[in-house]
Amino acid sequence: MLISHASPSFIAPGMEISGKKQPLAEPEPTQLNHSNSSLDALAKSINPDNMSRNEARQLADALLISGDVTLSTTFMSHSLMFSPNGHPAPDNDPRMAETFNMKDALNNSIAFKQSKGLPITNDLEAIEFLDKLDAIKNNPKIDAYA
Repeated sequence: MLISHASPSFIAPGMEISGKKQPLAEPEPTQLNHSNSSLDALAKSINPDNMSRNEARQLADALLISGDVTLSTTFMSHSLMFSPNGHPAPDNDPRMAETFNMKDALNNSIAFKQSKGLPITNDLEAIEFLDKLDAIKNNPKIDAYA
């Protein structure tokens, strides 16, 4: 198939047009605000100092839905438990209800990664996110229209 003419409407974003480059859109980091009702509800119900693996999974799922794959992956990795047959443990597995301190788990992950020379940016962002969750829990939304 020979294409002899390309219409500008078929040019993908970021491709050169008339010698000028269009800037590529950069993803914006997740801004935790009260507009995301599922994260807002989780902020009220989850205590990062006493979190179950199911709650960590719920948090990861909510972040994935909100579009923040990086944070979602960080929390999902702390929610995983495996059964003896190698499959992920189901939500009703008693180990999934055991609680742990997510901030301590993230700090331990940071210490391990630093000892191996691995990047720790995602873990630091996860701790910052948990601090924002605490801020939402401690500073409820004010309805200016009430």
